[in-house]
Amino acid sequence: MPHICKALVLTCMDFRLQDQLKKWLDEQALCRDYDLLAVAGASKEIAKPSDGKIKDFLLSNIGISSELHQAQKVILIHHSDCGAYGGRAAFANEEQEKAVHAQDMAKSAEAIKNKYPNLEVLKVYAIIKEEGIRFETIV
Repeated sequence: MPHICKALVLTCMDFRLQDQLKKWLDEQALCRDYDLLAVAGASKEIAKPSDGKIKDFLLSNIGISSELHQAQKVILIHHSDCGAYGGRAAFANEEQEKAVHAQDMAKSAEAIKNKYPNLEVLKVYAIIKEEGIRFETIV
C-alpha cells in the first residue's frame, strides 16, 4: 500500500463528531485517503496561539503530511458547541458562534497558506443538533 493520501483533516477531538465525520469524509471521496489530526478546538491554536508551541506542532504535522504522504489539501473542521471555545453558552446566538469559528478558520487558513503555499485549504463548519450533524463549507 502506498504511503500517499489526498488530504490532512484537522478537526476537533470531540467524540460527538467522529461517526458523522467519517461518513462525511467518505462522501467527499476521501475514504481511507486522509491523515487525521484531532485536537481540542481544531485549528483554534493556529488562529489564536496560547503560547506558540501548539501552533508550531500543528503546522509541523501539516508539513509532515504534505511531505511524507503528499497530501495536497488541508481540511479544517470546526463545530458548534465546541468546549475549547466555551460551548454554545459563550455566544449570544448561533450566528455569532459560527462567525467566530469562520474567522478563526480564515486566520488559520492564511497561516497554513503562508507556510505551505502549495496546499489547498478547505474550511468546514459542523453544526451539531439533536437530530444529527450538518457539515457546511465556509467560503
